[in-house]
Amino acid sequence: MPPLLIVLDTSVVAAAALGSPDASSAAVLDAVASGDVRLALSDDYLDEMSRTMRKPYLEENASVGEAFRIALALAYMGRSYRPVCHDWPSIPDRTDWWLLDLAFESGADAIVTWNTRHLGPARSLGFEVATPPEFLEKLR
Repeated sequence: MPPLLIVLDTSVVAAAALGSPDASSAAVLDAVASGDVRLALSDDYLDEMSRTMRKPYLEENASVGEAFRIALALAYMGRSYRPVCHDWPSIPDRTDWWLLDLAFESGADAIVTWNTRHLGPARSLGFEVATPPEFLEKLR
């Protein structure tokens, strides 16, 4: 059975870049880097990642080395998809619709996010959504 395929919200990547290497966000990225989990990527995801990582609080507080390690893991371990853009009116922020587009088109097993406003609406649409600790528990 192939490893689970996930869509990784930028909130998890930002937390990994800012946080402890032992934290759950870093552990999810480690699972991607080791191949224990597969990662779905898209142009919209990479655009969002680029915008997020340029925010001043991240540029001032994230480890450059950790950000580089994360970028390599994403680039080498992720698989690129070209999803069709859909309307997801239950997600209030249109700029986050890429998450559902990518999860739907890639057939992802889960969306992993810290953004709690995505959890309920995405679950109501039938997507499996988990915070990093919840996702890591499922991997065990």
